[in-house]
Amino acid sequence: MHKTCAFQRTLARGVLTARAPRTSADAPRSSRRITAHAQTRRESHRKVDGNGGKDYAQVRHQPDPSAHPTHLIPDDLRAPDVDDARKKKPVAIVLAYVGQGYKGNTHNAQAPRGTTVDDVVEDALFAWGGILMPNYRSRGLQRLKWSRSSRTDKGVSSLCTVVSLRAEIDPEVWTKDVEARETAREITKHLPEDVECFAVYNTPKSFQARRECIMRTYEYLLPARVLDLERGVLDASDAERLELFSKALAAFVGAHPFHNYTKRKQYTREAIGKYSAKRRDARGKLAWKGQEGAVMDDGSDEDVEGEHGEEDEEENVVASTSAAEHDDGFPKHVGERRRGTYWLYESDPNDKIGPSHFRRIHNFTAGADVERMEITNDDGSKTTSEPFIRVSVRGESFMLYQIRKMIASAVAVSLGHCPLEFLPASLSRPCRAAMPLAPASTLYLYDVEFMKFRVNHDPSQPNRLERLEPSESVRADLARFQREKLEPALAPALLNDEWDDFKENLKQGNVTPELSRDILAAYETYKANRDEARALQDAEEAAAAAAAAAAAADSP
Repeated sequence: MHKTCAFQRTLARGVLTARAPRTSADAPRSSRRITAHAQTRRESHRKVDGNGGKDYAQVRHQPDPSAHPTHLIPDDLRAPDVDDARKKKPVAIVLAYVGQGYKGNTHNAQAPRGTTVDDVVEDALFAWGGILMPNYRSRGLQRLKWSRSSRTDKGVSSLCTVVSLRAEIDPEVWTKDVEARETAREITKHLPEDVECFAVYNTPKSFQARRECIMRTYEYLLPARVLDLERGVLDASDAERLELFSKALAAFVGAHPFHNYTKRKQYTREAIGKYSAKRRDARGKLAWKGQEGAVMDDGSDEDVEGEHGEEDEEENVVASTSAAEHDDGFPKHVGERRRGTYWLYESDPNDKIGPSHFRRIHNFTAGADVERMEITNDDGSKTTSEPFIRVSVRGESFMLYQIRKMIASAVAVSLGHCPLEFLPASLSRPCRAAMPLAPASTLYLYDVEFMKFRVNHDPSQPNRLERLEPSESVRADLARFQREKLEPALAPALLNDEWDDFKENLKQGNVTPELSRDILAAYETYKANRDEARALQDAEEAAAAAAAAAAAADSP
């Protein structure tokens, strides 16, 4: 009946004999909606009935009630007036900053406003007009799809951090300059003196700085006096000490579980699941809840501790090991649990090592001799810094404290407080070791590298690079920032008493030659069994491949 009625209605309108041209009223509802949207001005969607007739651009979404009061948006704050040419676009900005005055670069709603680099950058972008009021200080930067290439801890600086976000920007800025350096200078005017913006890139919507970053390089300035090289490499003894330091650094190169060089419980499956739950955004695509995450970089997992993470870590080591010493059910082991340094003969279900503890280091080197920085003072005079050894490490990602613990362990080896052979043992699953931690004041992110942009469904973008890679002119500006701001800020840190305390504490370290003797013996047995199992596996795979090749050759 339904089909007959429909046919009769169609026949009555004469469509079968002469179809009338379709009008806009006859168009499908979705097409009418798209057409209407295309014909309206962009500002029309910002008048929302639920806002009592207020302009959407002036709607405020206050932070979570648990946030520090300084994060609340003042009632008298107004968004700056900007031209209508701006559109919300996915962008990536290149930043450099001196981290000594900040508690890391990761947004922390519980800390006072302005104590993290994310805070001052978001405030600067808002003041410049790149963030609308509804997206400002809302949902911990999630509305902006904020993602940083690397996470830096309290006091750590950066010479090349990339932040991706959705910002209000005039697309024509990339017509004149694909790096929009003039726009970057405008943003810098709203930043404090110790933070600068150097470039603004046009990126695909799929680009996330943390996930697209494939390599990170950090540099660390180690005062030469820590290695007893304050006068330089003068004799064979000095050269041998520096060579031993370099060998210790090289021991970390490769793919290993670095569970002894971080807060390993933070990288368990349970801990990661708590802070990286997935959800769907309004378009049904995967979105990530919580902070971005990575380490001192971090293309890995996020530091969820507060600013006192280091002190908490040391306290937890002592408390957990001393309390567990009386637990008769603890797995069989050798070493001293009170010191947090032992070898497990059996798996510990409460202390598992998983894939998240693994990282890959590509290069880890130290300078062949001491260096000094030439500092230009405010009055124009020049001075030289304390002598130091420049350490460089390049890897795919790093965990919390990992770089500083590796460098501290290498120092302990060079000074004779820890055997060089213990480092490979500490990079094996059964080993538990409380490794020392070096100061953070002279560590900084030096460079980042990205994969090529993913292919878009959108038309080709003539003003978009194939890969986010700063030009020589941008790198020249970064070198100027390093020379004029970063190095003068790092130079006084080389004189701090913390280095003398650090060197003295290495003498009372938890990994001593005496303690490591039994652990090294267990490691040698473990290594021999592992190598034998690998050789057997390789032989079985080779035999299977040969059998398959022979069967293929015999087949007609």
